[in-house]
Amino acid sequence: MKKILSLAIIAMMLMAMATSFAFAEETTIAGTPRSQTLVVENLVGVVSNPGQHNPYMSGTNFDGGLRQLVFSNLWEMNTIQGVQIPDLAAEMPTPLNDDYTSFSIKLTEGIKWSDGEDFDAEDVVFTINELLRLQDQLPLAASLATHVESCEYVDKYELIINTVGSHPRLAEDLGVTVCGNDILRIIPEHYWKDHDLTTDLWEDPIGTGPYTLTDYDPNGYWFLYTLREDAEFSDIGVLTGKVPKPQYVLFTAYGTEERKTMAMLNNEVDVLCDISPEAWEVLQAGNPNVACWLPEYPYGCFDDPCERGIQFNCDVEPFDQIGVRWAMALSLDIVQVSMDTFSGQMRVSPLCMPPTTFMSEAFHKEMRQQLIDYTWEDGYQPFDKDYALKLQETLLSEGYDIVADMTEEELVDLFGIGWWKYDTAKAEELMIEAGCERDSEGFWCYNGERITFEIVAPSGFETQSERLAYACQSQWYEFGFDVTVQASEASYFHNCASPGNYTAGAWWPSCGVMQDLYSQLRGWHSDYYRPIGESSVGSTSRFESERLDAILDEMAPLPSGEETYELSKEALMVMADEVAWLPMFGTSKLVPTNSTYWTNFPDSENPYNGPWWWWSCFKFIITELEPVAA
Repeated sequence: MKKILSLAIIAMMLMAMATSFAFAEETTIAGTPRSQTLVVENLVGVVSNPGQHNPYMSGTNFDGGLRQLVFSNLWEMNTIQGVQIPDLAAEMPTPLNDDYTSFSIKLTEGIKWSDGEDFDAEDVVFTINELLRLQDQLPLAASLATHVESCEYVDKYELIINTVGSHPRLAEDLGVTVCGNDILRIIPEHYWKDHDLTTDLWEDPIGTGPYTLTDYDPNGYWFLYTLREDAEFSDIGVLTGKVPKPQYVLFTAYGTEERKTMAMLNNEVDVLCDISPEAWEVLQAGNPNVACWLPEYPYGCFDDPCERGIQFNCDVEPFDQIGVRWAMALSLDIVQVSMDTFSGQMRVSPLCMPPTTFMSEAFHKEMRQQLIDYTWEDGYQPFDKDYALKLQETLLSEGYDIVADMTEEELVDLFGIGWWKYDTAKAEELMIEAGCERDSEGFWCYNGERITFEIVAPSGFETQSERLAYACQSQWYEFGFDVTVQASEASYFHNCASPGNYTAGAWWPSCGVMQDLYSQLRGWHSDYYRPIGESSVGSTSRFESERLDAILDEMAPLPSGEETYELSKEALMVMADEVAWLPMFGTSKLVPTNSTYWTNFPDSENPYNGPWWWWSCFKFIITELEPVAA
């Protein structure tokens, strides 16, 4: 297997310099005792506005600990079973009528805010009513207003929510289905009744989670959280009866892959969110205490329920044409993209839902024959069912002998059902049909101007998307697009999509964990369309489809069941046919853990949770970690 030379050299230098890995650092960068501190890589890297923690102010970053340790949700997600569970709410919503427009919500008793005040229905009612009042000023509030019409106080631990239209999936709308919930984060009434939700940064946030934010680097490199003295009254304490063992949790940005690899080799970090296969080989060779989800190849976890690919702004010419978007697909050798991105260690997906184990069984394998038979009006069939076999051949040529004896069925299970054909001749035909032509240098032009654009990509975080952008850029440039990669820090990367300030981006706009896809696909409805320059909380690709709208409208009033499942499959085929975006791979997460200071991390042999440190379920993981005796 190949290794990145620079990483290998780093590993050799560190191994030669170090005499022992055990407890090499006595204190952390934040000044806390290393043995009492769980150190986690910040998923999004450096945060440009580290003092902003208002959950409804545009640009607030939640991935550096706020989502995981401070804020809580009415309903959480069991990521292993794929079902929602109560959190701040004591039980699932109780419908009060047959058309699912009014619900009783009962709250968990005994939870306290981190400043000692009781959490109760006054907080939930205040939050919802304040957001409805400010819906014209706060984009997230406007999103909530599309679901909730009003909220009524019943008593200290019960309230009633009345919805805009039928909402049989209210818990999915207002709770967690993947990594968190962006439209409803409950805030303390006793603080916000005297502060302006549109302007107050909330530098010292008050939460119901087990930790409080106690310090941060003014340059946004790290955030320090301290265990509440009354953590037994946090949501996780009340729900599980457990209090986390780490006194401190430090979220840190490391920058380049070489730096984060060095940090784990030196035991400066306990969990990395995302690394490349090459870096994982270096860690394996250099530190005996590191582990990944799987003990052997392909090591990573394929069940992160978001998928990676390239999203186009469908309001930017010529990407507003379906034919051009199809040309972008057919001009990619997806096997080479996989190798260039993650050494082939990913599961491919042609559908706008991630190919997790559960979703592959429910949708991808179920729909494979339909994709094989999928035919355009001119008789062309764009699907290539032999992706896994072609990848096996490539992997064998690269020295990955472990795949040599796999059957076709095993290869499809591991690497995916197939993708679109690599057919540059057909792609060229589509470009010409769309009114494009090549200039004297071979670049594609439209309306007399060269098609020049950038792919917005994460810089120094979200390794798979970062590398995917460069892999696609290389092939598209060769095909004749004057395309470059715009490497971006977290604040820009995560905030340019909503107002449409981009042409293409390496994002993950389709996520899902359940068989009823309505909650995951609802945002693609044309009702959420906003022109470029206006913030969108739905389809940031500016994609519109009357066919998809009709399916979503049919699904909206239905409770989950066989009918919504069949409609979900119809929706996926429409999105593939019209190229809502260009999904490529499920998220393959190589998430190394280091057991020098802390043990009992979840893995494939102890899957009490998934390795999702960047999700709100992280607080359920942290209660299971045990310190290593000095």
